[in-house]
Amino acid sequence: RRLVCLQNFCATDRQLEKNGELEPLEPRTICALNRDRVVISGRRMVVFDREASNPQVTADWPINAIVFNERRLEIVTPIKNDLYVWCALTGTLRTVHDNIVDGTITAITLGRGERRIFVGADDGDIVVVNYACGALLKKFEPHEYEVTQITCIPEKVLTLSVPEKLIKVHDDTDPQRAPVLKRIDVSDAGIITQFA
Repeated sequence: RRLVCLQNFCATDRQLEKNGELEPLEPRTICALNRDRVVISGRRMVVFDREASNPQVTADWPINAIVFNERRLEIVTPIKNDLYVWCALTGTLRTVHDNIVDGTITAITLGRGERRIFVGADDGDIVVVNYACGALLKKFEPHEYEVTQITCIPEKVLTLSVPEKLIKVHDDTDPQRAPVLKRIDVSDAGIITQFA
């Protein structure tokens, strides 16, 4: 599993600290009091509350990937096995595509033309869904382990599973099926986290 920073925020007003109007926080510890409250302490203590009154804008699961649709100016984030589509200009939630895969989504990318979303899961499943409505378009041959990365190139889709140390090259010319053209074993390449 990769460790990544999921969220960061400023615990105090830095401008007030610079002007001397507020004692610097100099954070040293963080403690979760409950699901929605965190205490940060340093020279003083600050309490942060998460506003969970609107469950559509909070997530109890880590967000493992994100894609930006330049054509529609939207951001797509996976939360567990759902895809959330946000307006990039206003930050409002546009739609949620529910239950895209059985496992937890670990990798997403947009297809060429930004009309399809390629989704990989922690159980190795790979599916393609319609961007606009979330309908299943086709399934790819799954990996044995977690799908780490998906990349689209003309007429092909490359998928990587780091735990399996395998890259699969899928044919993307047929709208109904996606046979595997080639399997590339990268176990001799050492530790890899992604391909370029």
